[in-house]
Amino acid sequence: MSDNFKIAQKRRGRAFWPAIGFLLAVSIAILAYVVAPAVIDWVDDTFREFSRQGLTDQELRLAFAAIIWTILMSVVVLIIAVFTPKRMSIVKDSDVAKDREEAARRKKADRLRQRRLNQEMRRQNQSNQGRR
Repeated sequence: MSDNFKIAQKRRGRAFWPAIGFLLAVSIAILAYVVAPAVIDWVDDTFREFSRQGLTDQELRLAFAAIIWTILMSVVVLIIAVFTPKRMSIVKDSDVAKDREEAARRKKADRLRQRRLNQEMRRQNQSNQGRR
């Protein structure tokens, strides 16, 4: 029996991440809607120039809930982006370094070959001019 086989690793399932993200967005929306009256009162007390002119209480609550939801979602998405594990890259840094070294060697060899060809051409041109 051969030892040249690889045991299949269990892949982490990411199939439910969109559903979890949707539930997270909905729960943050509910939280923002519940917290909105307290934030409205705080803004009303803190900023004297704040006016509710032209908006009903429900419209103001929805507007503040949307603003709070946007801020909270931005923070949550930033935290998730920072702590989400990166996928392993197929390309390794050592392979890239080897490729760069190989390209540099090839370039140097090409320059040397071109220099020799140019020298040979000059010698042939000089010998051809001497025969005339």
